[in-house]
Amino acid sequence: MPELYKSNDISREIYFQGYIDAYISRDIRELTVVSNVESFKEFIFSVASRMGEQLNYTSLVMDASISVLTAKAWLSILISSGYVIY
Repeated sequence: MPELYKSNDISREIYFQGYIDAYISRDIRELTVVSNVESFKEFIFSVASRMGEQLNYTSLVMDASISVLTAKAWLSILISSGYVIY
């Protein structure tokens, strides 16, 4: 069981920020080089907030301030690492 559920003393925001940071530093850097980590985080949050919606690259691109080619590449990374099912 994750530490988040074991203790009321852990901030959900801090816990999930640490989770995303660990995911990027360990899993993503093994697959590819992400030049702008902050934009990648914005992209992850944008993808997560659109769960269950039809894929719209324009919205993802605007949220993360990236190109469509970058959005497609980053979505491919999320799919190959098992965080997104497409």
